[in-house]
Amino acid sequence: MNKRTPLIAFLTTFVMPAIICLTFFACKHTGQSGYNEITGATFSANGEFLWFLDRSVKGQLNLYSYELCTKKVSKGVAIPQSGQNPVTIISCPDKPGGICVATGKYIFACTNTKNKGGSPACEKLSIPLESGQLIQGAAAVIENQKPKWYFLVREGEYGWMLAGLFHDNEWVETARGIEGPFSPKTFWLAETDGDPEPEIWLEVYKTTVFYPEPENRPWLYDVTEDGFQKKWQGSRLQHPFTAIVPCP
Repeated sequence: MNKRTPLIAFLTTFVMPAIICLTFFACKHTGQSGYNEITGATFSANGEFLWFLDRSVKGQLNLYSYELCTKKVSKGVAIPQSGQNPVTIISCPDKPGGICVATGKYIFACTNTKNKGGSPACEKLSIPLESGQLIQGAAAVIENQKPKWYFLVREGEYGWMLAGLFHDNEWVETARGIEGPFSPKTFWLAETDGDPEPEIWLEVYKTTVFYPEPENRPWLYDVTEDGFQKKWQGSRLQHPFTAIVPCP
């Protein structure tokens, strides 16, 4: 036992700390130390990048891009939050390799062009909201037109939809509607009638005349020059559903 004591002492005093330090150094500088909490991810419009948000232990959101061809992950760029509001990561049609992040009252449009520090370059686009917070956003491209943006805004149980364009980074609202105390949860863009404009599938949580218990309800709206036009408001699809999922 006494013969092993010097060896054990040497291992615990010098070798093990050295291995721990080298492992920490390798993980820190190769980006293989893992992430804390992935809160959202989506592909870029051109399919070349996977973008994802990671929340640190202290609650800071960081955005990363992963290039599928080279399998390289960028350094993270901090995304400021507006209190405890939800953060939505959106594919940006007008930034083929980039992404957009909706945070409360702002949109951060980020590209795969790196800053000097190696993190994605982002610019803040402001949407002037008198009240409420951005819950979700989506963008659609119509041939030979600028991308049109759609946002779901909520304040408590009250919600409404916005449609508009970003012109020189300034928001130009083109429509506002679908307003009411229906606890909006999420929406999807889908083409259902063959015209250039996509329709909006909206998931709301509310009661109806025939179903007094609140449940998820599917609503379908058309987007026209006159704003949002109701096409169908479903009370129930035989049984309550949990989510709307798009099928490509």
